Amino acid sequence: KMKSLLSLLLVMGIAVSFAQPERDAARHEAEALYKKEDALINAGKMNAFMNLFTEDFRYVDQQGKRMNRNQFFAMVKSGMGMSGMKVSNRVWNVQLQDKELAVWVQMEFHWKERKNGRTVPMKATSRFCDTLRMTDEGWKFSYCQELPVDEHWTFKTDK
Repeated sequence: KMKSLLSLLLVMGIAVSFAQPERDAARHEAEALYKKEDALINAGKMNAFMNLFTEDFRYVDQQGKRMNRNQFFAMVKSGMGMSGMKVSNRVWNVQLQDKELAVWVQMEFHWKERKNGRTVPMKATSRFCDTLRMTDEGWKFSYCQELPVDEHWTFKTDK
């Protein structure tokens, strides 16, 4: 019985160690990077925006299509050309893993389109889990996985 109890306690201890709480400093650093990303996209500063990403950056959309850094930038640049395109990110959760951050974020896109002879405001929402890597220049995006918008996130999201 004692062996079973010790085994159970060991398993519970391991499970708890994987469910790390957010660290406020890591969250603030991640939020600062996303605010910078928003500002650069909204100002149309593509070259400065590109500097937020590692050279080996990879993006994966919901259908599993993979893009390297240059392909991703081409996609973003085409979106930046939409009339009045503005973005805003909301960080939901941040997990520090040694020299990387896993960040769950929701991004809203706002732009204008011509419909039936008039300009109409448009809005879309996307969700991502990004990996940020610490570099000599600070945190940079190294990986982005697009997630379903209606995906239920089980971590505490009240911040």
